[in-house]
Amino acid sequence: MKESGAINFPVRHESFERWFGTPLGRALLADQRQMLDKELSRFTGARQLQVGVSHRLPLATGTDFVQRIITTPRWNPQIPDQVAVCDAHELPFSADSMDLVILHHSADFNRYPHEVIREAARVLRGEGNLALIGFNPMSLWGVRRLISRHNDGPGVAVS
Repeated sequence: MKESGAINFPVRHESFERWFGTPLGRALLADQRQMLDKELSRFTGARQLQVGVSHRLPLATGTDFVQRIITTPRWNPQIPDQVAVCDAHELPFSADSMDLVILHHSADFNRYPHEVIREAARVLRGEGNLALIGFNPMSLWGVRRLISRHNDGPGVAVS
């Protein structure tokens, strides 16, 4: 649902985080975790950065990095250590400072998706790795969004 063509991204983040609590959302998150643990288990380094829609959805916990940092777009009083509050398109980290960057639906739920990817590339070390997880708008989820009357699930533009 759009109001004046603008998407309310904070509400969209919250909606998506709640959706991950549904049976389908939990199944998708479990598949994403399993795939990332398998694909990224061989990587090691000093810093791993996960840029996502919530700090409550940690991924790649089986990797061997000295420091794991997660970002979240919204502050709340229960945020644990190693969580940075920032916009995905304006990361507060030095250039060439991360060995692994995981973008977990960050580009899907940001006003500036190209800037999200540019920022990830900026903070990534030259020999580092980038894992990009997102929805294909031309997929079945994208078609579902166009024809469905339900305002839940991935890709829903909530105002």
